[in-house]
Amino acid sequence: MAELGALPNVVGKCLNHTEEVGKVKRIYQRAQYEGPMREAWRLLGTRLALLQGMADGSVINVVPCSLGANTNGLCSAWLHHLDMHASWC
Repeated sequence: MAELGALPNVVGKCLNHTEEVGKVKRIYQRAQYEGPMREAWRLLGTRLALLQGMADGSVINVVPCSLGANTNGLCSAWLHHLDMHASWC
């Protein structure tokens, strides 16, 4: 998930990791990260749909761009293609 753009603390929440925290942090930092967690799971679902499509041959001619070139390391044309087929996820 982190490679797809999710923040490390959000990935930890998605994986239900716990950390030892002090009393002050336990009392005052109660954020649930529901929105960012939902987005992280969506990103993972999109990536898994891409990989599944590549494995079963329904997706061809996918050329990954270098990470940092744009969102999640995928070409903008492929991102547009995913938006057009959002029912995959």
